[in-house]
Amino acid sequence: MGSAISTPREWRDDSDFTAARNAYVVDAGRSYSSAVSSGVSASSLLAATITTTSRHPIIVVIDVTGSMQEWPATIRGKLPLLDTYARQIYFDDDAQILFMAVGDATCDKYPLQGHAFAQGADLKAELDPTRLKYEGGGGPKTTESYELAALYVSHNVSMPNATRPLIIFLGDESPYDEVSPKLAQQFAKVTTERITTAELFAKLNKDSDVYFIQKPYSHSTADSLQSLDPESSAIHADWVKLLGEDHIAILRDPNRVVDVILGIFAKKTGKVDFYHDEINERQKPGQVEAAYRSLKTILAVSPGDPRDHSGKSIMLLEDEDAKPVSRPF
Repeated sequence: MGSAISTPREWRDDSDFTAARNAYVVDAGRSYSSAVSSGVSASSLLAATITTTSRHPIIVVIDVTGSMQEWPATIRGKLPLLDTYARQIYFDDDAQILFMAVGDATCDKYPLQGHAFAQGADLKAELDPTRLKYEGGGGPKTTESYELAALYVSHNVSMPNATRPLIIFLGDESPYDEVSPKLAQQFAKVTTERITTAELFAKLNKDSDVYFIQKPYSHSTADSLQSLDPESSAIHADWVKLLGEDHIAILRDPNRVVDVILGIFAKKTGKVDFYHDEINERQKPGQVEAAYRSLKTILAVSPGDPRDHSGKSIMLLEDEDAKPVSRPF
């Protein structure tokens, strides 16, 4: 399987992933403070409806509470990789991504945010802190309002040309057990009767491919189910009930989050062999192993799985912590 991957023009000034990630952290704090002092409302940070004509829409729902700080920053730093591979390899140039931010509707000012599907330079603007506010809040319990994001997507996001949209949640806690009609109307712009989260996700799973990338809840070094701390194990069990074990990735290291998302792309498109070729060329062995461990249940492949990749040539984008790659094509 040979395939040339080139950096689109709109990303050529964003090749320094570390600088982009660090800038996001600084800008995110300033942007949130400015929003609060200026009286920006939660309603203004969530479009009434979001529509895309893309045949390959991808929705990434990012928990932006305090314990998740590095994750949105890292995704922003590696956005060129994510966007380029989505459009050139795993789907086609029609692919568009919607970033949504989620917090805790019981205590946060901006618990649900989202504006538009985009790609390229427009996608870069959508993930900018001037659009999505990094609140860094969250409540004292091990729950956040992921169910409100799911409700909004199921009611207010229109994707008429998609067969099975891809929805990826990134977080470290459980959703609330049911949808509060009051909070749904206030923050998700949806009028609904009380519905359990299990019922909501059952409906979402019928028409979409839904995944959860789980960051261990505490500061443990866990990156596998066997080594999760008790709180994270309980959270994991909640998501298994909603999505199934084969739709959950456990990931400790935020630097591997885009690698894991690309693995989900590979599963979705039937390009798992390409994914193994590509990540083994682009990343160091330890980084590859971390991604494989996280994707074990999704790809049903163990770390170090021997595969014959002879005779295959790939032109690759470099990641900031990847080993140098130079492939004649």
